[in-house]
Amino acid sequence: MRIGEKMLLHNLSVSFFVTCCLALFSMPIIASETSEQIHSAVKNFVQNHEKTFLSKSGINADRASRIETKIGYVDPRLNLKPCQIPLEVNFRHSNKTTGRLTTKVSCNTGSLWSLYVPVTIDLYQRVAIANTPIPRGAHLQQHHLRLEEKNISMLYRGYYFNTKPLLGFVTTRAIKIDEVISPRNLTAPKVIYRNEEVTIIAKAGGLRVRASGVALSDGVLGETISVRNKNTKKIVEARVRGPGKVEIQI
Repeated sequence: MRIGEKMLLHNLSVSFFVTCCLALFSMPIIASETSEQIHSAVKNFVQNHEKTFLSKSGINADRASRIETKIGYVDPRLNLKPCQIPLEVNFRHSNKTTGRLTTKVSCNTGSLWSLYVPVTIDLYQRVAIANTPIPRGAHLQQHHLRLEEKNISMLYRGYYFNTKPLLGFVTTRAIKIDEVISPRNLTAPKVIYRNEEVTIIAKAGGLRVRASGVALSDGVLGETISVRNKNTKKIVEARVRGPGKVEIQI
C-alpha cells in the first residue's frame, strides 16, 4: 500500500473515531437537558396547585404549616429530545391530592413523547394528639390533648385540627401518648340512658306540646331512639336534643 493511501486511511479512521466520541458525549448532554426540563415542569406544576391541594384536604392555605414536595428520579440517560414548547403535566388518574402520586409529563410537538414521574406531596399541619396515655372509656378532657405538627398526608384514619370539639367524647380503645386522635377511636357521649325519664317535645309548625316518656335505649346527641309515652303508652321514634330531651315532628 502506498504511503498516500496509508495516510488517507489513517485520517479516515481518526475522523470516524472523533465522530463517534462526539456522538457519545452529545447524547447524554441532550438527555440531561431533557431530564432537567421534566423535573422543572413537574416542580412548577405542583407549586401552582398547592392551594388546590389544601382546599381539597379541607385546609385553608393560611392555616397550613408547610408543604414538602419530593419529585421522583428522572434518569438523565433517557433518550428524549428537549421539547420546543412547555411540557404538559397532569396527574395520572387519582382522587388523592397529597401523599404518593404519579404525574404524566408529555411533549406535544416534534417527537411527541410522554413518561410518568412519581411525586410525593407531604402536607404538615397541627393536629390533636394524646398528651397522656388515655384509657378506654375515658371522657376526653383538655389535659388529655395537645396540638402537634404531623404529616396529615399519611393519616389515613382521620384527624382533628382543634381539641375543643373533642371534649366530652368517649374513647373506644386505649390511646398511647403522642398518638394522633382519630374519629375511629372516639364515640359521642351518651346524653340519655335506657329507662330514663325524658321530656318528649312534639312540634307541629310553630306549636309545641310536651309530654313525659321513658327512653327504651341509650342515645347520643342527634340520634333517633324509641321512647314510650307514659300517658298513652304509645312508642314513638324521637331525636335526642339534649340531656333528658327528645323531639318528634307531627
